[in-house]
Amino acid sequence: MLKKLGLLIFVLSIIGCQSVGVNTNSPISETKISIIKISPSDSKIVNKNSVIEAKLKYYIKNYVPGEYKVIAQFDTEKKGATSDGTFLTEDYPIVKSAEGVLVIKFPIKHVWSQRVADKPFVMQFYLNKRTGERSSKVIAKTDSVIYNVEK
Repeated sequence: MLKKLGLLIFVLSIIGCQSVGVNTNSPISETKISIIKISPSDSKIVNKNSVIEAKLKYYIKNYVPGEYKVIAQFDTEKKGATSDGTFLTEDYPIVKSAEGVLVIKFPIKHVWSQRVADKPFVMQFYLNKRTGERSSKVIAKTDSVIYNVEK
């Protein structure tokens, strides 16, 4: 009986010493934004008169009133650079709470001149936190939506 107890203690000590695979290198952000509904939908054709309407759901961890905005961004020719063209910042909806749903209407004409011939528009929505008087940083973003251009 004593041998069996010693073996059991040995096995349990080995199991207890095994490490669990946890990635501690990348921080986990609970702040998020996602597309609930978007029209036109992904992969549809747009023209200069098209208006994109998106219903977005967001959650902001450690929310501070007046510090956040949600903006539409389109990829540009410059790798890693995005733009909303001539769309006015004040036309974006105001983030008024730590979580909620927003609707953004974005006329494609604001970015039409920045398109690359025969290339689709690649768009995403950013949730930004203000870092200064005229600056902010992206704290969450949606998956990309791709629009083909009417020829």
